[in-house]
Amino acid sequence: MSFKIDIIAGFLGAGKTTLIQKMLKENAFKVPIAIIENEFGEVGIDGSILQETGIAVREINAGCICCSLQGDFTQAMEELYDRFQPGRIIIEPSGVGKLSDVLKTAEAFNRIKGGKLGMRVAVVDISKYNLYLQNFGEFYEDQIKHATTIIFSRTQFCDNETLVQISKDIRSINQKANLITTAWDKLTARQILAVAEDNVPTPANILPMAGHDHAHSSSQFDVWNLETPKLFNEVQLQRILELLDQGETWGTVLRAKGIVPVSETEWLHFDYIPGEIATRSTLAGHAGKICVIGKNLNKGALNDLFQARSE
Repeated sequence: MSFKIDIIAGFLGAGKTTLIQKMLKENAFKVPIAIIENEFGEVGIDGSILQETGIAVREINAGCICCSLQGDFTQAMEELYDRFQPGRIIIEPSGVGKLSDVLKTAEAFNRIKGGKLGMRVAVVDISKYNLYLQNFGEFYEDQIKHATTIIFSRTQFCDNETLVQISKDIRSINQKANLITTAWDKLTARQILAVAEDNVPTPANILPMAGHDHAHSSSQFDVWNLETPKLFNEVQLQRILELLDQGETWGTVLRAKGIVPVSETEWLHFDYIPGEIATRSTLAGHAGKICVIGKNLNKGALNDLFQARSE
C-alpha cells in the first residue's frame, strides 16, 4: 500500500496543531490519516487536542524525536503503519527540533516501507519571526531552510510592509520554498495542500550533512510540566497567563499550554506565547495538564503560580 509522510514543523506556538486541525476538519486528504505528535515535555497537550478529531494519534513525550527519541520515532511510525495502514502519516515534531533530522528518519522509513514524502511544511509566526531568528537562529533557520512550503501564521496582525520584509528575509534563507502569506481563514485546506505538495524535492536532496551534531538543540530549553486535579476559574487562569509576561520571576517563558478543569463538567484548553493568550472550551480530561517551555525557568515559582489556591 502506497502512503505519504507529511511533516508539519514550526517553532513553539507557531500554530502547527491548529493547521493540522484545519486540514482534518475540512477533510483535505481524502485518505485514512494517522498522526505522530512529539511534545517536548512529559505531559502531552496537543496530542489530546488532536484526538478530539477521532484520528489515530501516537504521542512521543519527554524529548525530541530528532535526538534521543529517534528509536521511539521509528517504532511509532511502524506501529501506526502496521495497525492502521494509513494513506498518510502526519508528523508534528517538537517546536525545538530540527526539520533536517526529522526528514532523515522519515526518509529511512520510506525506503523500507515504500512510502514517499508529502508535505514538508514550516509554520512561521510572523509576529515573532525576528525575535526567534535572533535568539534561536541555528535550528530556527534549519526549519525554514529544509521546508518546501513555508506557511505564515498570524499575518492578520501585521502590516504589509512587515510581511514583505520578512518574506524577502526568508527568501535569503530558502529561495525555492513556496510561501503562503494569506490568513488561513481566507484559504481552504485543499488550497493549502495543493501548494504544499507542489515542490517536494527528491529524497537525495533532503538528507542532512554527514556528521551533523544535533543533540544540543533541545538542550537550550527548559520544560516544566504539571498534572493537577485543581479546579481553575477563567478569570484566575487569565491572570496567571498574563503574569507570565511580567518580569523574570518565572524565567524566559516562550510557550505555555494546557487543558484544565474550570468546573465539574467544563474544561478549557489554553495557549500562551509572549504577548498573546488564547482559550477555548475542550473535552474533559482525566486530570489537568500544563506544560511550560522556555529558558532558565524558575520551576518552583511556576509551581507556586499554577498551584496557588483559587481566590
